[in-house]
Amino acid sequence: MIQQNAVAFVALFFALAGTSYAVAGVASTDSAAPTVFACVTPTGAMKLAMANGECAKGQAEVALRAKGKKRVKRGKAGATGATGPIGAAGLKGTTGATGATGATGATGSTGATGATGATGVTNFSTGSKAMTLSAPGFTSIFSVKLVGRETAGGLVNYTIVATDGGSQIATEHGTIQWNATANSITCTVQTDDKLHLGTVNSGCTPGFFNPGSQPGLSVFDNVTFSSPAPITEHQVFFTLENDSTHPVRLEP
Repeated sequence: MIQQNAVAFVALFFALAGTSYAVAGVASTDSAAPTVFACVTPTGAMKLAMANGECAKGQAEVALRAKGKKRVKRGKAGATGATGPIGAAGLKGTTGATGATGATGATGSTGATGATGATGVTNFSTGSKAMTLSAPGFTSIFSVKLVGRETAGGLVNYTIVATDGGSQIATEHGTIQWNATANSITCTVQTDDKLHLGTVNSGCTPGFFNPGSQPGLSVFDNVTFSSPAPITEHQVFFTLENDSTHPVRLEP
């Protein structure tokens, strides 16, 4: 029964394969139909075997005649064909996941210092100036930049100090009110708000100062000592209050 199944299988095999299959025969020059060898398992499965080959343990070897079929030799491998054309580009893949954040880079060098901005309007200014070493003494304090119908006003609190280089000192504290337009200015010392030690007799003088012919004011005095002596130190210390948004210039 196993041999009959093997014969039927070989017949079907040759029918499908035609003459393109090289069967194992006893010799390539035999004129008779070649003999085909196969190994058959106890369950009837069959596997073709090389001539003089050995079957696995438990398998039976059968010799079959392939009538009317020829044994052919396997051909040599042909030359490699020409490279085919490049295929069309594939579809764009999906965007990959965002990568991890990289390490922070080193801090760059400090840039150059920018230009100094314009001086803003200062509502309070303080300073000190030397007055002339004479009687009367004199010095300019400030001016204000006004144009058209602009106005400005405020106060100057001041303290004058004069000495003879020895033990004699004359000093006075006072308050000046001032008010100005582009082409006029007036000022007054509040006499009921003065305090003095020694004789100073201070006051204010309005005027116009260049560049720009700006309205402003000066402080003067007329110092005398108890014992006549020349003035060797003469200064005024002041705080200027500008009750406007217009810029004030402290005079040299």
